[in-house]
Amino acid sequence: MATELSRIAQLEQFSPETLAKVIRLTRQLFPGEVSTELLQDPESPSETFVVLNVEAPADDERLIDRQCEWHEQVSGVAGCEAPSYRISIDPKQ
Repeated sequence: MATELSRIAQLEQFSPETLAKVIRLTRQLFPGEVSTELLQDPESPSETFVVLNVEAPADDERLIDRQCEWHEQVSGVAGCEAPSYRISIDPKQ
């Protein structure tokens, strides 16, 4: 993850402080391992975004609520950078 974070930090598009806040928020809502990926939209290569990958129990009744809460809170902490952050939730049995 450190290598990916250093790649992200080199891009002017992402503030290191905001990235740290988004990772912290993600860990609060989805305890456990959080990994990051820097991806580009294949249809718009100029669009770069950070994907935060998390795992969650498949039987978690609040999974959708927490995903919605993540989006709302990222909008609050990331401001205009918020659309550049995505979450990928891997439900585990």
